[in-house]
Amino acid sequence: MSDSSSDFSKRPEEQAKDLGGLGIGLLVLLFALLAVLVIYIVGEKAAGFQWHHLKRGLLSFAVIVLVISAFLVLSTGAMKTVRYLWPEIAENRRQKYRLKSAKKSAEKAIAKKQQLTEERARLTAQLQATYLFEKETSVTANAKASQEFRTALQTSVTKSCEIAFDHISEVVSQYERVLAEIDGSSLPEKDKADLLQQLTGQLEIAATSQRNREAQHLMESEIWKVRFRKARMLIPQNPGAAMKYLKSVRKEVRGQRLGEKVSELMALAEKQMSAS
Repeated sequence: MSDSSSDFSKRPEEQAKDLGGLGIGLLVLLFALLAVLVIYIVGEKAAGFQWHHLKRGLLSFAVIVLVISAFLVLSTGAMKTVRYLWPEIAENRRQKYRLKSAKKSAEKAIAKKQQLTEERARLTAQLQATYLFEKETSVTANAKASQEFRTALQTSVTKSCEIAFDHISEVVSQYERVLAEIDGSSLPEKDKADLLQQLTGQLEIAATSQRNREAQHLMESEIWKVRFRKARMLIPQNPGAAMKYLKSVRKEVRGQRLGEKVSELMALAEKQMSAS
């Protein structure tokens, strides 16, 4: 025997949405009634409570809610009427809005891509220079040689960044030309929006940002390994220089684990100084 009861899971999508909206409306109404009931009970218990002020407030609130509801109903009805009577006009407006949003998203994505790529180039050059400086100066205590090496690295970093930025600007210009070609083509607005969304997806903004963070974390980890090795080499030879070095790098510590390691080496250097 077939079940004659209503199966809401098989209703059309629009009817399901209407039922969901009706359920939410009933819940809101129920909570409003409960709030009024609580106010009534508290008002009866409170001394000096004036009901006419509450009634005026509730009436004003009800009028505002009714006005807003009426506006929403009328505007929704007008939009549905336009869609029903003039579907071409409604579809054209929808496609224009979609194209405008896709174009704006593509422009933002291109600008963000340039920013993230330049940031990665700058960070990579700076971290590589720091790594090389720490590594090469770990075998010498000559301050003049260290300063000359630092100056040479800074010059190299500047030139590397300039070359990288020129390449990034060229790539970004290509993206901008593609965007302009799509926007200026004779394709329908729907196809233009699809192409712009595809272009935005190819930029992979989130993936680029994640790769930047991973590369920075990896390089910083290698830098700290070299710094700790350098400090261990300095402690038996010159504990005072080791202490000064550890104090200078402690300013760049981020995280409890690194801080504890630096403090441990500083204590070792201080112990070596006391023994000598």
